[in-house]
Amino acid sequence: IQMTKFISIVTVLLFCSFFTWAATDITSSQVSGHWTVAGSPYIIHTDIIVGGTQTLIIDPGVDVAFAGNNNLTVLGKLYAVGTVAEPILFHMQDTTGWSDTTITAGGWRGIIFNWYNNADTSHLDHCKIYDLKSGGISINKTILMEHTEVYHSNYTGNQVNIHTDHGTTVISGCDVHDIHTRGKIFTVSNMIGAGVKSPGVIIIENSAIHD
Repeated sequence: IQMTKFISIVTVLLFCSFFTWAATDITSSQVSGHWTVAGSPYIIHTDIIVGGTQTLIIDPGVDVAFAGNNNLTVLGKLYAVGTVAEPILFHMQDTTGWSDTTITAGGWRGIIFNWYNNADTSHLDHCKIYDLKSGGISINKTILMEHTEVYHSNYTGNQVNIHTDHGTTVISGCDVHDIHTRGKIFTVSNMIGAGVKSPGVIIIENSAIHD
């Protein structure tokens, strides 16, 4: 009976371990659907894009790790809403070489939010975006980004670039820090040409930008 109990306990532990360490490899460039903790971490092996008519939902606690110097482009909708206890992580899987700007190894190229239509409202909440290299955060669409931290970036260009031609961009309660750049840490523009103001709206509140 004792041996039976021991085998049962070992079986349960192995079963739980299997699901705890389950990983999902993303090798296709088109992504959408629902990423859950059960499939985490999601290992990204290529540049990925959420298409103009698509939605990607990422659950609290999900780990998104980039295996190479790749990026995420959002034309449709990205809904990544974490919590204080279970933030959503976007980062590099292996940061070896991150400090060497002559190579691309060690970091990923960030997230690009491009306009497709005004109905596509992306939402990021309690996300941690870090280990960036050769890229940053570029926003040109309707998005609510709140309680999100962007840090540990090694990039020669502008780190967070907001250029809203369409819709409304809201940045609230965010923290941008530990940025190594020869460009600007944070840039904002709602101009679509020399002296021509776009219809886009940009709201930044209760956020910090620091070393």
